[in-house]
Amino acid sequence: VIVVAIHSKGNRLSWYNPYHDDWIKQNWGFYTPLAIPYTELIIETIIPFVEKNYSVKTEVSSRAIFGYSFGGLHATWAGLVKANVFGFSAGLSPSYWVANKAIMNEMISQTGESRFWFDLGTSEWEYYIPFYKKLQKAGIKPGSDCFYYEVKDGGHTAADWIKRIEYPLIAFAGINKDNKPVKMDLVFECIPSLSVPGKIYRRVNAVVQLANGIKYTLSNTANHTLIKGDIKL
Repeated sequence: VIVVAIHSKGNRLSWYNPYHDDWIKQNWGFYTPLAIPYTELIIETIIPFVEKNYSVKTEVSSRAIFGYSFGGLHATWAGLVKANVFGFSAGLSPSYWVANKAIMNEMISQTGESRFWFDLGTSEWEYYIPFYKKLQKAGIKPGSDCFYYEVKDGGHTAADWIKRIEYPLIAFAGINKDNKPVKMDLVFECIPSLSVPGKIYRRVNAVVQLANGIKYTLSNTANHTLIKGDIKL
């Protein structure tokens, strides 16, 4: 695997953002959404340079884009709108909240090779499950072609992201292709909403581990029923 890390030069807010967001401008300063020209720069300059100078596979399925925070928003957006270029995208703690979660309204351009990973720590938790459902509704299979991983107490820090970076890397380029479930853990938690004061999400987080080492959250793909007694989270 060849990793090409692009320096943001302090332009994360503009380069990685496809959307206008008044809240960001009022609280963090003015910016111009430049995700489109930034992505075109990657496609027209960086990818051809790598393919010319290194012995790499050129199939779409062998090309991925990763990012964290605003970079995670951009990576997912690029995976959606440039599915003919990026076969896999991974967003670690992606900023899907931008522009009232506008990423949820993006069309999924199905090429038969689109694959997605996104994750979130519960210390920064937002309700992004509708995006997971959107992928599944488009025919992208959870556990093999799309993954969501919910990490108890995980924060918006590099120290937390590095603990789970292996899972999307395995999903993209792992040699072991066995995605059979071998273990499941149930994580119970009460998560305060970051956007609605006083709202509490009661979570039963079923985390499955696959034979190839990937961990991800079953989320809406699992059902649970209280058979006996009282449940306390």
